[in-house]
Amino acid sequence: MVVNNATNTLTTKHKLERFEVISMDKHHLLWRKLDDSIQQDLPATAQLFTLLSQERKALEERKYDIFQNIIGPKKQILQQLEHNAQARQQLLNQAGFNSEASTLQTADIHAPVVATAWRQLAQEWTRCQELNEVNERIANRTRLVAVSYTHL
Repeated sequence: MVVNNATNTLTTKHKLERFEVISMDKHHLLWRKLDDSIQQDLPATAQLFTLLSQERKALEERKYDIFQNIIGPKKQILQQLEHNAQARQQLLNQAGFNSEASTLQTADIHAPVVATAWRQLAQEWTRCQELNEVNERIANRTRLVAVSYTHL
């Protein structure tokens, strides 16, 4: 229990340090909620990238049993990320932000830590999307080869 309290104290201290640079503008609560959500999604996105890398290797090596075992955890992470993205969008809409670009401009001024984390998340998500597209091409090519063999 002492370790847990020490961890909570460190986590709280870390959160406070992250927001020392945030001015107390009218959206300070929004920035905190966004940061919490982004900080949850960063490790989940890294985990998704790892799964996608494993998926690619399984496809390339035609280890379809491993590929099948990756689908469930990948789907679960994607659902979590989608849920969090929708929650972030709802927060932004409620705060009166209509576009990501204008929100990031405001965050750059009032919550640069959040803006940086947000951009990092977007960059990691782009990497996942690119790897997923490669995996889809490999899977489609494999299906085409399988279909041509069955028609011989």
